[in-house]
Amino acid sequence: MSRQDYIRLAEALRYGLGSLQADGFTRAESAKAQEHFAAHIAEALAADNPRFNREHFLDVVRGEKDLNSRPLKRRPSDPVDGCWRCEEGISFPHTHGRKAGA
Repeated sequence: MSRQDYIRLAEALRYGLGSLQADGFTRAESAKAQEHFAAHIAEALAADNPRFNREHFLDVVRGEKDLNSRPLKRRPSDPVDGCWRCEEGISFPHTHGRKAGA
């Protein structure tokens, strides 16, 4: 997927689920549903792309960051969430990967 695809998804989650209030949901219920769906979609995107920045995506969905903002670049020595080599403390450089079935 491209960056523009991620932006479209974040935009749909940010504004589309906000329309739940028009359907009788409270603001708290709408926010909870938005967070729930956004977190599951972010997990799927992260599984597909190890460079995907889950926290940045969720910040954009919540409206804490602009739709066209870019995440801070990761240094090669920064650990990657879900990388089993990082989790086991294997020194750098190494390629980031997920264990099979994880």
